[in-house]
This record gives sequence, C-alpha cells and structure tokens, in this order.
Amino acid sequence: MKMLGKGSNGTVLYTLTDKYIRQGKGDYYTVLATLDGTYLRKGKGDYNPVLYIWYGNYIRQGKGKL
Repeated sequence: MKMLGKGSNGTVLYTLTDKYIRQGKGDYYTVLATLDGTYLRKGKGDYNPVLYIWYGNYIRQGKGKL
C-alpha cells in the first residue's frame, strides 16, 4: 500500500494495491480504477470501460491495439 500526500501524517488521497486504485486510505474504500497490467479501467471490475492502455513506451487513451 502506498500513500500519496504531504508527510507521513498528511491526508491520504489514494490507496494503490496490485489491482485497484481506491479513494482514501484503506482496503475498503471506493474503487476508482482497476489495473490489470495492460488496461486501466474505470471503477471496480474486469469488464468496465477502458480509460487507458499502456505498453512499451506508450500510454493511449481508450482501448486500442497492442
């Protein structure tokens, strides 16, 4: 888990895990995005709309060809 914010006692904005980006601090907060190694999807789930795709040196908006 990583915390983004000012100092160790600052407000935690996001929690990053191996699969999810959550709002706030902790494993039970709202899931903003799902990561699967290639796609960043909106919300929680493997079938939600793709926001970004990345591979190699490129990050592209939406779902595209690798």
